[in-house]
Amino acid sequence: MASSVSVAFLWHFHQPYYRNDVTGEVALPWARLHGVKDYTGMALLLRRFPGVRATINFVPSLLRQLEETDHLFEHDPWLRLSAKPAADLDEAERAFLLREFFWGPPATMIAPHRRYAELLALRGGPDHLGAERHVRRFTEADLRDTQVWANLAWFHPLLIEDDTFLAGLVKKERGYTEEEKTRLLHAQVARLPRVVELYRELQDRGQIELTVTPYYHPILPLLLDWSCVRDAHPHAPLAPGWEPLEDDAVSQTERALAAFERRFGRRPRGVWPAEGAVSEAAAALLVRAGARWFATDEGVLARSLGVAIERNAAGALKNPDLLYQAYKLATPAGEAALFFRDHRLSDLIGFSYRDRPPREAAEHFLSVARDARARSARKAPILPVILDGENAWEYYPGGGVPFLTALYAALEGAGDEVRTARLSDALDAAPAETTLPRLAAGSWINADLRIWAGHAEDRAAWALLFAARRRLVERAASGSLPAAAEARAREEIAIAEGSDWFWWFGDEHSTAHDADFDRLFRAHLQNVYTLCGDDPPAPLREPIKRRKKNAPAGEAPTGAMAPPLDGSGSGRRASP
Repeated sequence: MASSVSVAFLWHFHQPYYRNDVTGEVALPWARLHGVKDYTGMALLLRRFPGVRATINFVPSLLRQLEETDHLFEHDPWLRLSAKPAADLDEAERAFLLREFFWGPPATMIAPHRRYAELLALRGGPDHLGAERHVRRFTEADLRDTQVWANLAWFHPLLIEDDTFLAGLVKKERGYTEEEKTRLLHAQVARLPRVVELYRELQDRGQIELTVTPYYHPILPLLLDWSCVRDAHPHAPLAPGWEPLEDDAVSQTERALAAFERRFGRRPRGVWPAEGAVSEAAAALLVRAGARWFATDEGVLARSLGVAIERNAAGALKNPDLLYQAYKLATPAGEAALFFRDHRLSDLIGFSYRDRPPREAAEHFLSVARDARARSARKAPILPVILDGENAWEYYPGGGVPFLTALYAALEGAGDEVRTARLSDALDAAPAETTLPRLAAGSWINADLRIWAGHAEDRAAWALLFAARRRLVERAASGSLPAAAEARAREEIAIAEGSDWFWWFGDEHSTAHDADFDRLFRAHLQNVYTLCGDDPPAPLREPIKRRKKNAPAGEAPTGAMAPPLDGSGSGRRASP
């Protein structure tokens, strides 16, 4: 039996880059809304449990969106229409409110607020399609209350608990004034830059380790060698015109490390690659950049070793020592340590514990950790639990506060047999000893790269990206492109390399905002041509995403999908 087991949480914080830097317009409001909810709330929860250690991973492009708020009222349509006096809203703007101001699971984010639920019923219920038909039902007071609740409901419960003004708005429930609404919106925007301060404070007192993802959340293996998709699917077709983009992969990684150091005062020891996507070439790049460790999914470990990760009927690992250790990987740039997340336990938090009483869920989690300790032959097994730190909580009662409170309290009180650990501390206590014979190319979704490369729409999107980048390189080589324009165009390419656009292409996933993601991806590539002094080609004016006739519109991208919990790797949070 192990002396203790280290539960190593890694909470991954990520949003796509929603801003069009040429026009300034913000395509979707999720960075702002999650900023005052989950990114703030997760720090406040950790502050309440100083004995809990964790690793927090930030994507630099998210931090940039939280920090650059000077013109948010001007460029964010949701915020702009929230701020506009209700009496001055025209017919189209009122219709926009009815369609767009009720995102979030009705059962957990709207129903608990009686007035918000009443307004949802007034607009015809949860289905946003055709909601504008009911616009004449809404009085000026109804519209103003809608503007308030669409923002107030996204404040984290602990923020509301600690702020008399916010708590007063919740208690008032209805009949808000324009002055109250304005104060609420300014309080929301003012909180966003404070997110970095909260996590720097937790880092500096030693409670958390901060890590980073390459700058715009790109799939590094695909940038380095697009054909690595064939590691798992040997006959997968390749995108037309594909080419290695090693310079971009290096830039995305080095920029992320530099941006992290500027904000947090130190270089990170660890990296969470976007989507947990790894390959041997990506591993070498990360080590060369200075990463001591990185992490991915247990499915990648299974493919790398050529074994199955087996569980018993209760879901516990038959051989916990296979997964609950750091592995050593030799690369041309040197050695790195790899962690492989417990897929099932991570998904229980992401998708299933929300349906259990908080204490019961926390006790189940603790029982898994105790079982690992009891059956491990290692002195200090490491149990990596890695998942998105924002999207699950919309589906939990109380924004996840009752569950996380129960979980953190149980872990704090577990004694020496179960401890929480920052990943670097766990590695220091139990250095990697087992050498990985090879590293399969894959991700935390099905242990492959198919989501971002396997559908005809994915390949069409990549072909457009490759073509735009080639045009930029040609114009730069000609000497006729001003340096400032070249730099801005390269930034647009980097943004378009983010994983999220490709997540929504194909028939695997759909959301009510498919068209917005499609349009924003193409806008970034259109900007490349415009900055090069060219007219964007015609294909960039046509949608990539093709919705089937009579297909459902899908849900807003604010939370989780329900996955099978069989260890198959087929479940993942909706993104953003």
